[in-house]
Amino acid sequence: MSIKTISIKIKQMFAYVLVASFLFSGIFSTSLQAKMLSTTQVQEQAQQQVDKTQLLDALATAEVQSKLVALGVDVDLVTERVQHLSADEITQLNAHLDEMPAGSGVLGLLVTIFIVLVITDMLGATDVFSFVNKI
Repeated sequence: MSIKTISIKIKQMFAYVLVASFLFSGIFSTSLQAKMLSTTQVQEQAQQQVDKTQLLDALATAEVQSKLVALGVDVDLVTERVQHLSADEITQLNAHLDEMPAGSGVLGLLVTIFIVLVITDMLGATDVFSFVNKI
């Protein structure tokens, strides 16, 4: 074989690799969509993040954590569940926190979290309590 034949074969192999990469790049790429966001939507998203942060801060207090442990609930599991709550659920929980007088909010918060966990257990979204039957 001459150098010219080897050069042609290398060019052909390079062409095959190049064509294959173009074909596979379309398979692995994702499509992106841009859309306009209104100011209201941006404010709602920011408020949801603030609400979640407030709820996580309330759960981070030593008093709440000790009560959760006394009830037999894993604090890390509750924190993880709060991370996955919908915006409406977080708003409801924070509304209850805001309505409670200072110092008495711990028990109310625990009851509210307990109710939310029982409901999500009944719906099959979680498996925190063994005594709850799924619907």
